[in-house]
Amino acid sequence: MHDEIKLDTPRLEEMDSFLKYIYEIKKSNPKIMITNSLVYREITRSGLKENDMNIDRSLISNQHFFPKWT
Repeated sequence: MHDEIKLDTPRLEEMDSFLKYIYEIKKSNPKIMITNSLVYREITRSGLKENDMNIDRSLISNQHFFPKWT
């Protein structure tokens, strides 16, 4: 049995684009540490509209993303 993940081209391009984005963060901010929490934070913000975030990329409000949880 093979434990193999096959991803379609758009998904591969999305992952590649995200990794390049993380690279640009490091390149623009050499003193910043790329940590698990930084990567996770950026993943959670990936695909969000600019008007859903503050200037520092913190979420304005996430309650409308999870209406059944509030």
